Amino acid sequence: MEVGSTWPPPPPFYRKGGPRTPPPPVDGEFMMFGAVRTTATRTAPPLDQQVYDTAAPPCAELRRLNRTLLSSFLELLQRMEEVPQSCDEKVEEIKVLLLNTHHLLNSFRPHHAREEVIAHVQAQLTEKQLLLDALEAGCLEASWGNVDDITPAMAPTTSDTSATAPDHTPFPLPPRAPAPNLGHILEVMDQLRGR
Repeated sequence: MEVGSTWPPPPPFYRKGGPRTPPPPVDGEFMMFGAVRTTATRTAPPLDQQVYDTAAPPCAELRRLNRTLLSSFLELLQRMEEVPQSCDEKVEEIKVLLLNTHHLLNSFRPHHAREEVIAHVQAQLTEKQLLLDALEAGCLEASWGNVDDITPAMAPTTSDTSATAPDHTPFPLPPRAPAPNLGHILEVMDQLRGR
């Protein structure tokens, strides 16, 4: 009996002191967690008997196949009531319709996956846009806030002896900290937005 480790060893390109250049990507079949995987794109296997039109819109064809399947099932029920021995033909017809529906749905998967990715990226974009708007509002508030209200409170009074020079002239006020370069901040935000 072979004993296996719960966690696989680190990849061979990882040495003491950090990762090195990874190997080139695997092409073809490879083994992962005990199962054989492949990098080839999967295509739906061809049908023995195709009953839908590939030139028509897939949604319309799915609706048509669904209606045909329902009517075939009702016909099967009628045949089962009248002549139960002649049901094999209808069962095969229903099987072909179900296989075609399944095949058509599988051929629609790449489009569905692409739409899911687009929706996910748009949600991320909206979230980032809201964050950028909040950052812009915060920068505007920080750069144009109540700086003038704070400065007089920090100014030395003339009665304060420690705030005067030896010749009894008041010290000049410290220079105001320059406002952040708002133009540069807004320029960076516009670049992040893609304007």
